[in-house]
Amino acid sequence: MESADINKEINARIYLQTQHLSPMLNLSIEDNSKLFATTLDVTLKLQAMVYHIENYRNLDKHYKNDAIKLFQEFPSTTTNCCSLIYELEAFLFQLKSALDMAIKVLGTLLPNYFKTKTFGNKGEHLIKNLENYKLKQKDRTVFIDSIIEIIRSDQNIWLKDSIELRNTISHYKSMRFFAYKVKKENGQISIEKPNVLNIEPLHFMETTFTNCMEFIQDLISFSIILYLPPAFILTKPNVPDSWNNDGFGKYIKYSLGIDTDKVQVVDSKL
Repeated sequence: MESADINKEINARIYLQTQHLSPMLNLSIEDNSKLFATTLDVTLKLQAMVYHIENYRNLDKHYKNDAIKLFQEFPSTTTNCCSLIYELEAFLFQLKSALDMAIKVLGTLLPNYFKTKTFGNKGEHLIKNLENYKLKQKDRTVFIDSIIEIIRSDQNIWLKDSIELRNTISHYKSMRFFAYKVKKENGQISIEKPNVLNIEPLHFMETTFTNCMEFIQDLISFSIILYLPPAFILTKPNVPDSWNNDGFGKYIKYSLGIDTDKVQVVDSKL
């Protein structure tokens, strides 16, 4: 996970994806500013998650080497590595904050319907809000169900576990001792990294970050299409050549398209 490459991916998936879908929004200047300010806030939160991943990775190498050296001199001694826990906890804080920021896109586009201020209860508050909106917008039932399905799927894959881990570390369980286990067998030194609730933190942070970034890209994209008239749909990406040349295009997941069946229905009423 190279810093320059991952920041390019973050900017493409969040800011450029929003820019790519936004020309048809016809927002007021104020709301348009709010929309892009929110996407910038989200990118900053995702970049903060990367910052803590990199800190954890560097500390991990440092503590691992120190643990081996200490074992060679004092085999019965271990060193507490709580700085790793601090980075994990900070990462989880930024994760929650990134999700809360992303929710504000719906509040900006559809303020009369979506008043949820935080992601809340592992996404259940948003799902409830979407179910209520579906009752008022019956022509968007299938589309809203697709959004709910995305949230449910991500809950099962990573959201619930991530939020539960954050709550455990922050509120319920004090990680008083966190250390590498070094042992020597048959003349060979081996080291076991410390885990949290049977989770290897660095792998967890890396996969959770990727899942979070792509989930937010989906959430923002679907929020934009939810604001637009029903004739608009999300299609496979078709981006400017300059974005492909710069390496941004491969991270864009959606472009805007037209559902011709719905256009024909509208035309038949004219």
